[in-house]
Amino acid sequence: MIRASESSQVTWPGSFVELDTPSDVDPEASFAVEPKCKHNSWLSPQLVDAVGGKIRIVNTTTEPVATQRHEHVCNARHTEAMYETSADHVETKTMSKN
Repeated sequence: MIRASESSQVTWPGSFVELDTPSDVDPEASFAVEPKCKHNSWLSPQLVDAVGGKIRIVNTTTEPVATQRHEHVCNARHTEAMYETSADHVETKTMSKN
């Protein structure tokens, strides 16, 4: 679960909201992000890479988006890369965190 920051904010079209990742996950991890119902209009499922324990979600709409203090914005699942070990076998390493 990814929550909004300490204060309410407005994210303008073309800008992004920066959200903290869970503290028990690598601060440079990749996440599969899915919106909470309220945020379906501007946030679509996507893969994002964290940098320094934060992910950035871009507002791709033509309208400003308001997020309230500590609001549950999206669900995020920690993901890891797939590694091909032979032509007939693909090994996957996936770890799920909510």
